[in-house]
Amino acid sequence: MRPLPCTMCWLLVGALSLAPTATSLGAAGTDAGAGNWRMIVLTGPTQFAVAPPGSTTGLDYQAELNAIKSAQGRLTADQPKALDYWSRGGVLR
Repeated sequence: MRPLPCTMCWLLVGALSLAPTATSLGAAGTDAGAGNWRMIVLTGPTQFAVAPPGSTTGLDYQAELNAIKSAQGRLTADQPKALDYWSRGGVLR
């Protein structure tokens, strides 16, 4: 399967690969150095340049939509169940 061209596609594919299990609700692991992370404080909104959104009629936008529609058309029977599971209270999972 070739890589999908957009962030939303990767989120969709990532959600499809997750199945609700008892072990998926626990911590995947710990980072021993997490307590030593240095906090980064931004001084203003100009520190990171964000490109303006593209036109919804642009070729890139339309290609991303078509990729998502295509991926949705190839869902297995279990994948909509996983999407439904993770879309309900995903923050708690």
